[in-house]
Amino acid sequence: MAHRRKEKDWLWEMKISKDAPWGLYTQRVLWVYPQEWVPLVPEILLRHYIQAKAVYAAVNARFRKIDQETKRTIHEVAKELLKQDSASFMSNFPIGQIQSGGGTSTNMMVNEVLANLASAKLGKKFGKYPIHPNDHLNASQSSNDTFPGVTKLASYTLLVRLEKELMKLIKLFKKKSLARKQIKKVGRTHLQDAVIISFWDEFAGYARTLEKNLKYIKQAQTDIKELNFGGTATGSLQNIRPAIRKELIKEFSKVYKTKFIQPKNYFEQNSSSQNLARVSQSLVLLSDSFIKIGNDLRLLSSWPLAWFGEIILPTVQAGSSIMPGKVNPSVVEALTMICAKVLWNDQMIQTLTRQAQLELQQFMPGISFWLIESLELLVSGVEMFGSKCVAGIKPNKKRISELLEWSFAYATDYSEQLGYEKVSELVKIALKKKVNLRELLEAELSKKWRKSKSKK
Repeated sequence: MAHRRKEKDWLWEMKISKDAPWGLYTQRVLWVYPQEWVPLVPEILLRHYIQAKAVYAAVNARFRKIDQETKRTIHEVAKELLKQDSASFMSNFPIGQIQSGGGTSTNMMVNEVLANLASAKLGKKFGKYPIHPNDHLNASQSSNDTFPGVTKLASYTLLVRLEKELMKLIKLFKKKSLARKQIKKVGRTHLQDAVIISFWDEFAGYARTLEKNLKYIKQAQTDIKELNFGGTATGSLQNIRPAIRKELIKEFSKVYKTKFIQPKNYFEQNSSSQNLARVSQSLVLLSDSFIKIGNDLRLLSSWPLAWFGEIILPTVQAGSSIMPGKVNPSVVEALTMICAKVLWNDQMIQTLTRQAQLELQQFMPGISFWLIESLELLVSGVEMFGSKCVAGIKPNKKRISELLEWSFAYATDYSEQLGYEKVSELVKIALKKKVNLRELLEAELSKKWRKSKSKK
């Protein structure tokens, strides 16, 4: 008992650890929902939430909804929190991702932590609240508008980071393709010999695929610049003036150094999560592209004997605990698993998007947490793929030349001169007798030329 404090609200009294910076609402969340195995609310979301509370404090003070001293104290506490390292920061926010709908649990946890730390700064004990979680930290707000708004802020910053990593990766693929443009190789369809292509054709194709995905990522950034802040509950004007709404968007644009916009309809923004669902779909398209590119690289790098062996991937770790000397395409495999998780998260996001009812998307926490997870995975995964894999890819020129020389990719080049049927017959002979098709084709072409010349 000596190490606990008591707090009471309109529901009932509960005991809280004396040094815990959270309050009664958060303690009740810890009591209601299982916490043992549940991931915590994402750190990046919490950091943006604190930044949002500082913005609200500035605007509320400007319109005299809170006094200047309260604003300054909130700003000081927010600044100190945001400077903390990850472990210290997260020790203030104990609840996990299983929580009530709408984001109220997360919003109130942030409110209580800031209010308690502000109380301590003013010389008061935790739980006394000269700066109140609801009256001051939640002024001009609701969980209904702040939680989706903060989700958009976090998603936007991650999309910007993803854009930068994608641009670096595209440059790497282009550099690889241009440096080896002269290398000719077998092009394959249905995994069978098709036509002659160049190393440039293949890797420039990957670069172009990612360039298209880059456009989708940029569009996704635009989709979430319409911020919910100022919608309060349901999107109404309850407890907020129109002028504050406008000022909030201006202040967020100033703090984040980009142009955010007011929603055309706040009710739509609070009741629907389709803009976030579209962001998730852009990540699905990117993941699909990476899975395809990854499959290609794993096939092309397969070696040393049962192999395509046309490219050599960088060695990053031993490939087996039992097979000595084995090396695997580990980075590509890791990226593929990241992409599979993104696809799974999207299924959850799209399902929850459909479950919104009336004036609230009550399943916003799941949408938020899984979207942020997908974005964080892709940001780190793309950086890993570029620096640990693509940057070190080398062509195996000897193997490429060997496969091309003995392939049937030459068949198409000679079909116009010798005819489809004749070339097909020569392919069949080369396959049966295990002889070089190109030499057969040259011999047949020479024979045709001599015959034509003799007729003249």
